[in-house]
Amino acid sequence: MRSQLKWVIVFSAGTTIVFCASFVLFFFFSQRVDPGAGHPSRQRRLRIEVGKPIPEGELVDLSDTRLGEDALRRGKVVLVFLIPHCEPCQREGEFLNTILNRRKDVRFYGVVSFGERQSVLQAAASEFSIKVFYDRDLRIGHSLGINQAPVKVFLKEGIVERFWEGATVEDEDKQSFIKWLDELQ
Repeated sequence: MRSQLKWVIVFSAGTTIVFCASFVLFFFFSQRVDPGAGHPSRQRRLRIEVGKPIPEGELVDLSDTRLGEDALRRGKVVLVFLIPHCEPCQREGEFLNTILNRRKDVRFYGVVSFGERQSVLQAAASEFSIKVFYDRDLRIGHSLGINQAPVKVFLKEGIVERFWEGATVEDEDKQSFIKWLDELQ
């Protein structure tokens, strides 16, 4: 009986130590900030590299028309990676609707990297006011490590200049993005 009690105490103490250590490590890694990102990134799986060209890929619309390479590699572009029927994406779309006309020199394109092309583009057309394209063969989304949405990626002459992860819902984040857009050179 005494050895069983001793074993239960040792097992309980060990389990508690492992649980606490796991929690501390999880908390530590979830709070890390990606210093290369334009906005603090808490998802370390993203492989978006600021200062590098946007990866090669093929973006097509509902009629299977390809977005030309010039559209991504010339001028200022914000790619918004979205998923239809995603509440944070819908909130991001609502925010973007309020600012799309602030700068005529910045083009906004939605990108859907997941799902069956026809159905996700039809859903996206009814949910978002920006033109949405499908990332054929997931080449761009996969190369950037996009595994969630929304994510905004700013390109200048085809080079990734900045990115934002998550929906812009807090007033402070909205004001920060608007200020960045207004001051963009």
